[in-house]
Amino acid sequence: MTAQTGELCAGDYILAKRVLQAGAFDSADWDDIFNVLRTQGACCDCEILYNVAESSRLKAQYWKSQAQGVKAKPQLGKAQ
Repeated sequence: MTAQTGELCAGDYILAKRVLQAGAFDSADWDDIFNVLRTQGACCDCEILYNVAESSRLKAQYWKSQAQGVKAKPQLGKAQ
């Protein structure tokens, strides 16, 4: 996966798990990590990204779709 390929959020932590695995985090700690993320409002991969930065392309895409009354599925890593 690169920043140019883009991926749709599947409503889970599959991309976050890849990052944790690549960072050599012990899989036994993943439940704790995801529990902390959930308490901070990050219930899937795209919400992790929404909550990381004060402003981002993903937030702008989300709020634009909300203003238009469209249910958007963010494409992670794909510039618009």
